[in-house]
Amino acid sequence: MVKTPNLEEHQQGIIAQELSPIKEDDIRDCYVYLMTNEEGFPGWVKCGIGNDPSLRRKTAQTYSPFPYRIDYMKKFATREKSRRIELLVHWKFDKSKHGGREWVHAPLDKVQNYIRKLEEKDYLESEFSNMEMKKNFFWCKEKIPTIEYADIDPINDDTFRRLEKKKITEGLTDMEQVQIAKYWYRPLVVDVPRKREDALWRLYWSHGRGKFRNLRREKWTDEGWKSNVKDDNYSGLQKLYALRLEWIERLKGWLGLKHTQDYGVMVTKKMLMVATEELEKKEKDIRLVFELRKSQKKKGFNTLRFVNQIFEKWGFSKLKRGERKRKRVDGKQIDVSPYVIASTLPNLPCGIECNKSFPEGIYSYIRGYNKYEEKPKGGGFANTSVVQKNENEIIKKESPINTKNADRTKG
Repeated sequence: MVKTPNLEEHQQGIIAQELSPIKEDDIRDCYVYLMTNEEGFPGWVKCGIGNDPSLRRKTAQTYSPFPYRIDYMKKFATREKSRRIELLVHWKFDKSKHGGREWVHAPLDKVQNYIRKLEEKDYLESEFSNMEMKKNFFWCKEKIPTIEYADIDPINDDTFRRLEKKKITEGLTDMEQVQIAKYWYRPLVVDVPRKREDALWRLYWSHGRGKFRNLRREKWTDEGWKSNVKDDNYSGLQKLYALRLEWIERLKGWLGLKHTQDYGVMVTKKMLMVATEELEKKEKDIRLVFELRKSQKKKGFNTLRFVNQIFEKWGFSKLKRGERKRKRVDGKQIDVSPYVIASTLPNLPCGIECNKSFPEGIYSYIRGYNKYEEKPKGGGFANTSVVQKNENEIIKKESPINTKNADRTKG
């Protein structure tokens, strides 16, 4: 049985709200660059991202008597796109893990040619999907099933920093890698029933790290936390996430949703018409913010397809047609079929069926806003690392981490 929200309750006043203006400087502010030091590090190439590569070169030069040189530098549409290109370069060329976080041992011309290929949007998305698929398959199929969530010892902030340094210099064991993943995972979720604990953890690891963070941002906003996207202290990536959140809040208002994972809620034709009018006006801006590809084959604006592109990028839900209904109006049969918010939780390669494990969705397990936690800085979220002292006692040690640095660490 579907739940029918009150249209007035969810839509009144929301449509009239004005979104923060989208400025090019908010999201179009990131370069990909290649830097070499042939005398000091022959055969090595540094691939990084930043707003000012020349400043990065000067900073690196401070620590080396040999000259650094920028061999390639290009500004891309969004910081997210630049970050993806950087990740792909490291994934393709850094096979030994001895190059550190940004150095790869490869011929400069090969790295340059690969980036030029990635400049094509379709090729970039294809390569990134390929990388994610391979990473997820091997980790979920081979390593994660052998390590139960309860067997992963939590780590504190000092241990996390030590492991981050070790990752650069020596590389990490399988257990150390999942310990770091658990360190980022614990602040995102509340205490989960033991029978569902492992399924939620595996979902996070294999399919939903970014989506879990999206849902936490959404839940914090629902519970009263507000971000200020106009704050000049925000980085380009933080502003991009804040703009996405604003569009999600707006879309929830048009469709009458309490949250994007509100499975079973019915969306009427009238609600969808309101959303269609508003989404079509701002289609270009929304595609830019969510980095959505526009189909070259299908012409015209399709609201259902567009909304589901946004939902797929954000979380684990989709809008689908409900029971088909027709109504006679002025002697004509009019389609008045409602739409329903449905789950897109996947079946994991390790045999877990998430739809059965979480029929009501995972939103209730996402950690909400705690007014007693230190408020986020720069649009980020306070990170609470949890250290397990024994089976009956858990010590929570608060350590706010600036999102800008945290995102760089995770990247």
